[in-house]
Amino acid sequence: MRANEITYPSSHNVMSSTEDDFIFPNNIKSMEKALEGGIRGLLLDSCDCGIDDGIQFCHGECFLGTKDPTQTFDAIVEFLNTNPNEVLILEIQVDDDTLLGLWEYTSDEFRSMVYNGRKNFFDSWPTLNDMIDLNQRMIVFQHGGDNSPDTNCALLGDCPDGVYNFYDYGFQTPWDLKEDELNDYERSCRVFVGRESADDFIMNNHYAKELVPEEDIAKQMNSLSNLQDRMKICSENVWRGRNTSLLVVDFWSIGDVVKAANEQNLALSGGNTPSLEPTPEPSTDSTPVGCFSGNSMIVVSKKQNGDFGTPIAMKDLRLGDLVLVDQNRYEKVYSFAHYHTTIETEYIQLLPSQLEMTPQHLVFVQGYQEPIPASSVRVGDVLVGSTQVTKIRVILCQGMYAPLTPSGTIVVNGAMASNYITLKSTKHFFQVGSTLLISHHAISHFFVTLIYRLTWNKKEQYTTDGINLHLDTAYKVFSWIVNGNFFLLISVITIVITFSFVVATILLTIREKGKIL
Repeated sequence: MRANEITYPSSHNVMSSTEDDFIFPNNIKSMEKALEGGIRGLLLDSCDCGIDDGIQFCHGECFLGTKDPTQTFDAIVEFLNTNPNEVLILEIQVDDDTLLGLWEYTSDEFRSMVYNGRKNFFDSWPTLNDMIDLNQRMIVFQHGGDNSPDTNCALLGDCPDGVYNFYDYGFQTPWDLKEDELNDYERSCRVFVGRESADDFIMNNHYAKELVPEEDIAKQMNSLSNLQDRMKICSENVWRGRNTSLLVVDFWSIGDVVKAANEQNLALSGGNTPSLEPTPEPSTDSTPVGCFSGNSMIVVSKKQNGDFGTPIAMKDLRLGDLVLVDQNRYEKVYSFAHYHTTIETEYIQLLPSQLEMTPQHLVFVQGYQEPIPASSVRVGDVLVGSTQVTKIRVILCQGMYAPLTPSGTIVVNGAMASNYITLKSTKHFFQVGSTLLISHHAISHFFVTLIYRLTWNKKEQYTTDGINLHLDTAYKVFSWIVNGNFFLLISVITIVITFSFVVATILLTIREKGKIL
């Protein structure tokens, strides 16, 4: 099959991810993980970020997040070298004069992998096998958002070798529709920018243009049936039988965009197209879970200070035990956020410490102000209080335990860890650029402490899955708020802070009146 005859599962603003610390990101996972997960169409935006930062990949405004172009291009080369039978489409939006400057960040090896055999409009696009044999396994397009002649490198005569103006060969569907408008296929499948006659590549934009990108919308938009319906109806009812080339979504890791494209390609090729299924990763439960395995080791004592303590397995820890939380300081375990002795689940195991945590659980790592999710730890990181991570594995263990202490910390297998989990798929809860404003640990510690003060002396109760009933509903609600309901989140935080201030003021007033009396 030729390169323009298959469907590429594609990520909108692939550089913009929570893992890369973007504000209002379009994806949870990084571009590197997108490639590993089966994404083969990479939509990137370039920006001029001034004298200090230069040209970066960003979405509109540099302060919302940037991704280094050298790092980006090198990661693509590394992926192609590791996967010699894969072919990619790079589609770069350039709304200024950054294209030539951006290209200077590419290496000789990167440029050698760019297909440059299309010399005029009458040439055919190569077959996938031709691209693989030539080791020119990238087709690179550029475009300006409004198809202005000022952003068309072909008209300007300054396209780098192997870079083509997208609208000379394709068109794209609307990118400015709301969720309900996307389901109006006559409207959402129409040619939005480009010419209908230029149909070698059709960019089918299947994401909602809301105030900020929302994961909850992606869960609906990226379902297999929704994606298949869209491709089928657009092809049959609007494009007169032509097929989707780039199936573009937000939050590619949610839903089935890779599977939808894979099944489409298998149907088109008679079953001969290589599978685009993503590589397996630790599975995640629909309910936020943060736990240690039952085999994890902690230290308990009969004294709060000055005792060396006794190591025991996490499964033997009980309510009221004094547990090591930081160096020689011990605190009482006042509750368990999660407690289940028999359930089996996947844990990330960090070696050589053998610290075993669920991916969402937070751990302190040198170089970070606050703890980060276990899923964000990399080989070479140094755990606070422990050793450098030399290997990371995913293992299956029995038992799930999440003890709570007044400080919100606990020492497990010699490493200092948080009691809590990440509330969304980011290293930190809220960050502007490199400045950390609110951490997952801090926001969780505040709300968990508040909940327990309101439910103090109530009996410990757990769901059948072992989740503490005091926290179960609160965590689900708060997780829903922070994942796609930003302004509601700000409102909730404002109300809670105001309420706390009012209560503190009342208590202080009562105390002062008592002194006077």
